[in-house]
Amino acid sequence: MFDAAAQKVIDKALAQDNLFDRVLVIHDAITEMTTYNAKAPTCYP
Repeated sequence: MFDAAAQKVIDKALAQDNLFDRVLVIHDAITEMTTYNAKAPTCYP
C-alpha cells in the first residue's frame, strides 16, 4: 500500500517539467501525509 502511494507521488513529480516543481510535488505530498505534534520534546534549552 505504501509502495503504491510512493510510486504515485514519484510519477506525479516526474511529470513536472523542472526540478523545482518536482521537489515541490514531493514536499507537498510529505507535508500532507505528516502529522505534527506541537507538544513534542525539544532539544533546545
